[in-house]
Amino acid sequence: EEEGEDDDDDESEEEEEESEEDESDEEERPDIVVHEGDPIEGGITMWFYRGMVVLFFMLVPSYFWYRWLYTIEWDVPYRMYYQTTICVAEMFGSICVMMLAVIRFPNPWAYNQRPPAVNPRVKPRYNVHVLVPCYNEPSDIVLSTCEAALQLHHEWAKVTVYLCDDGRNLEREKTVMMMGNP
Repeated sequence: EEEGEDDDDDESEEEEEESEEDESDEEERPDIVVHEGDPIEGGITMWFYRGMVVLFFMLVPSYFWYRWLYTIEWDVPYRMYYQTTICVAEMFGSICVMMLAVIRFPNPWAYNQRPPAVNPRVKPRYNVHVLVPCYNEPSDIVLSTCEAALQLHHEWAKVTVYLCDDGRNLEREKTVMMMGNP
């Protein structure tokens, strides 16, 4: 009996060591996102989706054939214009659905894929210019607006704030120049 208990202890120690190694791997690589649940890769739901797409492609032409020939009142002009406009909108919507179905047909649940890795240590690629216009406004409101605009930070963008003023208030101009706009 004692030998069996020792074997169980050894197995539990090994499992604890493996779980500690897994946790340390996750801590070392923060760029890995762990998703809960398994991605949907096939099965009956994928075949159901594909069957519905094929059925849609088969039924849409016959629906519009019936719609154009039998539901539009061609002899009454104001009804004809309205009904053809609605029918054209329906056709546009069904074409959009068809395009989406064709795009999604190979892999209907593509949203379950991992997002691409992002490297935030790259040089800013974009320039964001914030224009703050003012005319006869109190300086405290204008300065707080400029300070709030200067607080905008993004890894991929360089933010520059411009104060559009007529230049009558020299104190405001000096304060804005000292704010540290890059």
